[in-house]
Amino acid sequence: MEPEPESQPPPRILKVKDPPSQKHKPLHPHLPQPPACVLMVSPVKTGKSTIISNLLLNEHFFGHEYFDDVFVISNTINNDQTSRFVREHFDVEDHYDDSMIDILVERQMSYKKKDQPEVALILDDILGSLKSGSRVNTLSARFRHYNIKLLLFSTQVFRYVSNIVRQNTTNLIVGSPFPNRKELNKIAEEFGEDGGAGGQGCCACDDAVAGSLTQSALHSSLMTWSTWPTSWATT
Repeated sequence: MEPEPESQPPPRILKVKDPPSQKHKPLHPHLPQPPACVLMVSPVKTGKSTIISNLLLNEHFFGHEYFDDVFVISNTINNDQTSRFVREHFDVEDHYDDSMIDILVERQMSYKKKDQPEVALILDDILGSLKSGSRVNTLSARFRHYNIKLLLFSTQVFRYVSNIVRQNTTNLIVGSPFPNRKELNKIAEEFGEDGGAGGQGCCACDDAVAGSLTQSALHSSLMTWSTWPTSWATT
């Protein structure tokens, strides 16, 4: 009788090692880890511009030297005094056009992959004016291919966000107070169960709102990060 063959463990799929990063600055673990597609849903007067300014200019966040290039497209930036330092430091447009995305993508593709600049692209308050086939929707699914390390969408209204952007969101920030409870529940339903549609699912809200969401949908503990404004917390 022939001996039975020795059982062997099944083959394991190993992660392909990431290429060495050119950035050596350590980031706080609560920050979006590049490459990241960040969705910020924040009603008027809830600190949206303050958060963006801190992400780009505060050295405890990314700071102004983390990315090779920062591009900001905002319909309201010229009317917002909170964003005046962002206007001073970065390339800013006060309106959106699909050609802006085409130019950026063409520029990035003109480099060899290893030489592509690391880019942050901030799209602030533009989603409500976009057509359904806008280039930014496609970009949210392919931004990594163009070495866009931070793609941030900010909006006051969640329903303005296309399904494509929602599906590719890696980090979520929710402003407070959030008066539209129905829309807040939609956000909790879509992002709360698995920590986000696309990945890390960093959700920011104030303690009172976060507490109610935790009981119904988020199912996660909240911890306040002292370097953020005191009315914000992060999971």
